[in-house]
Amino acid sequence: MSKRRIYRKIARKYKTTVGEVKREMQNAICYAYQDPSKDISKKAMQAKISSKGEIPSVEEVLQFAVTQVREKNR
Repeated sequence: MSKRRIYRKIARKYKTTVGEVKREMQNAICYAYQDPSKDISKKAMQAKISSKGEIPSVEEVLQFAVTQVREKNR
């Protein structure tokens, strides 16, 4: 299933737009990276996600998740 279809499916389920789904996902990622109370294991997991900036984009997080699932299923 493509990312585009996933976004659309989530948007339909929650009666919102694809843009709003992406914005909310990015907001959640930003919150997770800026959370001062995160423990060392969360920091270590976040460090594994490659990104162009300090905080990864939704696409970068999704790509990381897909790679993790594929490796686990081998």
